[in-house]
Amino acid sequence: VVAARCRRHLLEQVAQLQPAQCGGSSARGLADSTKILILAIAAVLLACIGAFTGLMWHNTISSSTASNTAYVDTGTTAQVVGDVVNAMQRVLTYTYANPNQTAQDAQNLLTGSAQCQFNELYKTVRSEAPAQKITVTASVDTKNSGIEMIQGDQARLLLMVYQESTRGANGQQATSEGVLEVGAIKQGNTWKVDNISTFGAGQNPATCK
Repeated sequence: VVAARCRRHLLEQVAQLQPAQCGGSSARGLADSTKILILAIAAVLLACIGAFTGLMWHNTISSSTASNTAYVDTGTTAQVVGDVVNAMQRVLTYTYANPNQTAQDAQNLLTGSAQCQFNELYKTVRSEAPAQKITVTASVDTKNSGIEMIQGDQARLLLMVYQESTRGANGQQATSEGVLEVGAIKQGNTWKVDNISTFGAGQNPATCK
């Protein structure tokens, strides 16, 4: 139900913001509408992934700080940050010219509910973004990000994420930013992202099976 609602919302965003429907001769109005269109797919994707995963994560990780080894175990802390930052930058980056790359990155770097819900939502992204020739590049500001907790093979981070988007032949550009709360779990020698939520938001449990 939640996945269907997110997909409908994404389709509505695109439909309402088609350049032909922006109307008028105002160049500023067209530019503003185009900037919103550029970010629609990425923004809805981020919000929906967070809605699926946030509460489940908080319900499964202990709030106890007694076993929190973040920054105490400097080697593990560095590995967690490196793996998770790399994963987030890759799965939140998209180019219409090579959509399979993002999908493959998600399969390799996400796990659990995060991977499942990404797969569901990315179906819409792949069907709609090529027509707009949208490219989205994500980056994490590590100076304004931090790791909250490491407990055994689970970790939690707060990441400041930036996205730069470009639309097609017109080269219209826009930027967005936001704080994401990211959960990770160690599988083998790699930390993979298993939960993503918008920081401080009350979320519903994941329903993807």
